[in-house]
Amino acid sequence: MIQIIIRDENDRYSVAVLVQMAVEGGCRWIRIDLPDADEAYMLELGEQIVPLCREAGVILTIDNHPDIARKLGLHGVHVSDKALNPVALREELGPEAVIGVTVADVGTALAMAKADIDYVQLNDDFDAERIAAFMVDLRQVNPSYPVVAAGDEYAAAIDALLALGVSGVAVGAPMYKADDPVAATEKLMAQIG
Repeated sequence: MIQIIIRDENDRYSVAVLVQMAVEGGCRWIRIDLPDADEAYMLELGEQIVPLCREAGVILTIDNHPDIARKLGLHGVHVSDKALNPVALREELGPEAVIGVTVADVGTALAMAKADIDYVQLNDDFDAERIAAFMVDLRQVNPSYPVVAAGDEYAAAIDALLALGVSGVAVGAPMYKADDPVAATEKLMAQIG
């Protein structure tokens, strides 16, 4: 699985246009990460992108804004803000919501699995050696729990990461900074078959 994280608009494209291009390129999961955006902007953006993603069958989640996810009827939320309690969010958003959590160690990952959190994410401060060690330790206890490696540099190493046992990769800039974001998305999607 590849998640494309759209963090902000750039000088060429708005967030809504970037989402549209990701969908056109075959992306099946888009995460919106707009930590500085206000609620009014996010709700307006949601009115533009939610119907597009629904029509295309694309999973659409948002980082650290469960209230926005609920108001827009998104698939779920990714939690990296330590002020948010993923276990409480599971109860609040219900069993059908997709919830992911950024973790730094195997113990936290195992706790998230027990709490019915759908996946954990390892950020780009995990190098290949650290990812491999994490996956070995996790798989000894939970052989199938989904792990996503997040970091733009991972776009060039998807096969190697999958070989280490991760379930997917989350990237942003390789898509939205590309000369042709649709073609860049198609290239990313082709790496996972």
